[in-house]
Amino acid sequence: WTYQEVKNSGKFCPERDSCSSEWWTQGAEDLSWKSRNCFCDKDCSLYGDCCIDAETFQPSEQKDNFHSFSCQSVKDHGLVYMRTRCSPDWPGGHVRTACEDQASSSSDPVGSLPVTSNLTGITYSNYYCAVCNQDSAGGQFWNPRLECPTMQNYNTTFSNITIRDNLKYTKEKGQWGLEVNTQGVPVFHACSIIPYLPPNLTHRLRPCPDLTTPLIHSCPVGYPDKRVVQLCQSYTGLVFQGQDRIFRNTHCALCNKVDLDSLLCTRLEGRAGWISFRSFQPFSFAVLFD
Repeated sequence: WTYQEVKNSGKFCPERDSCSSEWWTQGAEDLSWKSRNCFCDKDCSLYGDCCIDAETFQPSEQKDNFHSFSCQSVKDHGLVYMRTRCSPDWPGGHVRTACEDQASSSSDPVGSLPVTSNLTGITYSNYYCAVCNQDSAGGQFWNPRLECPTMQNYNTTFSNITIRDNLKYTKEKGQWGLEVNTQGVPVFHACSIIPYLPPNLTHRLRPCPDLTTPLIHSCPVGYPDKRVVQLCQSYTGLVFQGQDRIFRNTHCALCNKVDLDSLLCTRLEGRAGWISFRSFQPFSFAVLFD
């Protein structure tokens, strides 16, 4: 495929969905969905977000890799791609369950932390996902940050040592927390173990678009024009219809019988901004463990 396919569709956004040197600077390292609807760097082949005229664009690879990552929210960094499922050929069992069912590994404060591979650059939602994708060797754990909203007055009272001594997991509540002796009465303060990205891994994160509605990335079953179906599945070049409908590309909009004149190159700002960040609680009791 070439960019001419997009032009022929009747709706194209060359400053946002083309890798032409006129619109894309190869040296640009700040990948942002605010200014782009697809990407042209070498890693777009891995993440399935290549423009149709990207140098590394391969239709079959884009079709498969587009579905191989999930969009996960990371405090202070917004939404990023992570692998949250095992390789298809990995057998069932404890590792697969711990990878794909986050609740099942919540009692493991280390195993439930994201891991970023220094070999492939891929971030996994937890250690088990790295294992079942055979990419745990050389992986770096994110740091655990303990947040206890109801203990903000205890910052000067506890040291890391006493925190470790009092940190408990209650199966009944499925919750980590600190049990504190208050005037002779043990009081359980619920806490969350929040992953904290080590600074040396910041460049490894890959942003994903902040979608308020599911991305439409396929044609209806039985759609007769096979070429349009293949194009819909093979490249990224987001187009928007109002605030509520987002299509992976123009061909996905076409086969879903959308009036192309109603499509926009940028999303209308309304109920939500393009990127929303969650940040760490500024007024909660918090400790970053080594």
